[in-house]
Amino acid sequence: MIRRFIRAMAVVALAGLVWSNSAADAQAQGDLPSCSSYPGGQASYSCSCPPMSEAYGFVWGTDVFTLDSNVCMAALHAGAIGIEGGAVTASALPGQASYVGTMSNGVPSRDWGSYDASFMFEIPKPAPVKYGSNDACFGFPESLDMLTCSCTPQATAKGTFWGNDPYTIDSDICIAARHSGIIGPEGGTVTAIRTIGLQSYTSSLNNGVEGNPSGPFDGSMVFDRN
Repeated sequence: MIRRFIRAMAVVALAGLVWSNSAADAQAQGDLPSCSSYPGGQASYSCSCPPMSEAYGFVWGTDVFTLDSNVCMAALHAGAIGIEGGAVTASALPGQASYVGTMSNGVPSRDWGSYDASFMFEIPKPAPVKYGSNDACFGFPESLDMLTCSCTPQATAKGTFWGNDPYTIDSDICIAARHSGIIGPEGGTVTAIRTIGLQSYTSSLNNGVEGNPSGPFDGSMVFDRN
């Protein structure tokens, strides 16, 4: 509680943006509820943001945000919506050791240290080139944003990876996929998605395999759970 009070006292109005009553009271789009704070304990959160031309809220991080960041302002910062608002879907992630603030899409975010939970947005992209599902998983090619490949049981049992979902982009894909729970020790087909690099990566023991912590790295990957 004290920490949240200190954070609230430390932040200032964002780039002259002001939340209007009409925006705050905007109706949800379709069947989605209006966005509020990210609900703790939910793996995924879909909601609707009002028009953002007159909006206000605080954001910590870049692409990966602290769980108490304002969902709609974070979505605008990340490019998940424009100032006209719209529907967004965010996914919960583990807490990070640090968060880097940036200015993006007219929204400033702030630096923060360790926080116990995070979220990031699912942003649709044009269909990228994929590897065929019969190709074995090796390294993540620099030319691809998404990679679909096949893991043998042997590939899920050995290898090195850094992080705790997300993982560094140079991690061994199959054992990282097992750690994340996408596949079991028997292997299978996985789809890995390239995302932004982080300032730090935590480690954990999960599904019988343990990763390694890491400092800053220039690219990350997460796995498609659809």
